[in-house]
Amino acid sequence: MTNPQIPRDLAIPALCATGFANSAGGGHMPEETPITIPGKEEGSLTAFPDDEATLRRRMIGGSVDAASFQRPVKRCQISTCRGMCCYDGVYVGQEAAAVIERVAGEHAGFFAGLDLRLPAQVIVEGDWAWKRGGLKTAVTHRPFSTTVEGFPSHFTDTACVFLAADGRCSLQLLSMHLGRHPWYYKPVKCWQHPMTLEGETHAVLRLHSDRSDPFRFPGYDGFVSRIFCGRTSSEGVPAAVVLADELQFLSRIVGRDLLAEVQGTCGPVKGPA
Repeated sequence: MTNPQIPRDLAIPALCATGFANSAGGGHMPEETPITIPGKEEGSLTAFPDDEATLRRRMIGGSVDAASFQRPVKRCQISTCRGMCCYDGVYVGQEAAAVIERVAGEHAGFFAGLDLRLPAQVIVEGDWAWKRGGLKTAVTHRPFSTTVEGFPSHFTDTACVFLAADGRCSLQLLSMHLGRHPWYYKPVKCWQHPMTLEGETHAVLRLHSDRSDPFRFPGYDGFVSRIFCGRTSSEGVPAAVVLADELQFLSRIVGRDLLAEVQGTCGPVKGPA
């Protein structure tokens, strides 16, 4: 039953926590005119123009590990993964932290309508054992270990405070509710997942496997390769196909046809002015 407190336009099919559709065959991102944000850089596609500028800077002279995107994967199903990639929240920069804190206050009623009880501090200082310090979204208890079959044993039963009960990202839902692109308020690292952009200059865009997962440490058996959508699947298709929406959106931000690059062909792409 649809929660009567949720606006009618939110009674929609479940969205993948890392993508727009909940299956690889879902609709592509709609083409749209770059958004102008009052007081911000013109032409931004998201609420984070500084993050977009950083992506463009990092990709100047950068490359794509095309081979890594040939690995077969499957887009996760919210009904089974429950958004478990949102466990422990996400690290964000100063700009994203400020925007998220602002929208949490300005749209408190919307989040309450999703039965989310946001804490007074939605952004906190991170304390992950392998990454001390840095701003991140706050977390709340979520019993993934008992509700998600195959939940990695080294993950904890926590979730980003913006993860709705059914596994959808409420920042993505807010974006859609306001008539924005679904990833307008969603942190860059979240919609990019499970892709990784490595290096501050001449960056490399790749999809890590269980052999190269950069988050494998003693006592912690990886992250990007352990999330369902990042696992190699014998029933999957090349990641270049599954992650086409993410690659196209990133292409528009950095002004390169990254989808063509991972497929071995190149061509211009229209990005923000």
